Amino acid sequence: TAAPSTTFANQWFYETDTNLLQIRNEDNDAYITIAELDQSNDTVEYFKSDSIRTALIEFTDGDDAITIADGGACTFGVGVTITTADNTDTLTLTSTDADASSGPNLRLYRNSSSPADSDILGVLEYEGRNDNSEDIKYVQLTSFADDVSDGTEDGSYFITTSVGGTLRNRINVRPTEVVVNEESIDSDFRVESNSNTKLLVADAG
Repeated sequence: TAAPSTTFANQWFYETDTNLLQIRNEDNDAYITIAELDQSNDTVEYFKSDSIRTALIEFTDGDDAITIADGGACTFGVGVTITTADNTDTLTLTSTDADASSGPNLRLYRNSSSPADSDILGVLEYEGRNDNSEDIKYVQLTSFADDVSDGTEDGSYFITTSVGGTLRNRINVRPTEVVVNEESIDSDFRVESNSNTKLLVADAG
C-alpha cells in the first residue's frame, strides 16, 4: 500500500507490503518506524527504536517474563541462554566507577524462603563435549550454606573435576578444615619451589 498523498504530523500509517507500522514525525517530513508486524502469527515481529524512554516496558505472556525498567535494569522470569557462534566474550561485566570500591560485581543469590543447614547456594559448571558428542561436566564449583543460624553462619566451597569419567572432589574448603582429595583417588599432591619440582610430594600410591 502506498503512503497517503496527504499527510499530517503524528499520522499513523501501516505499510501492508512490508508489514511496517509507522507514524509521521512532528515536522511532517518523514515517517518513523514503530514496529514490524507478523500477520501470519498475529504477533509483533519486533519493535524498532534507538532509545526507549518509558518508566517500565514489559514483554510478557501474562507472567512478567521480561521487564525492562527505566535506567536499563532487566528482570527475567525464566532462565536465560546467551549464545555466540565464535570465540568472542559471551558475557562481559563492566564497571566504569572510578572509586576504590569493588566493581564489577557478580552476585549469585539463593533467595530461599526457608533456608536450612547444608543448602547448596549455587553451582558453576564447565561443560563440553567428549569424542562421542556427549555433554560432559569437566569442572564443577559448588558452594554450601553449612550453618544458617543467625550470627554463626558457616559456608563451604568444593572444587570438583572429572577424573576417569567421574566427578571427584579435589579441594573442599570447610568451616573447620581444608581437605585435599577427600574421595581418596590416586592423585599425588606436589609442591614446587623456585628450583625444586618436588619440594613436597605426597604420593597417593
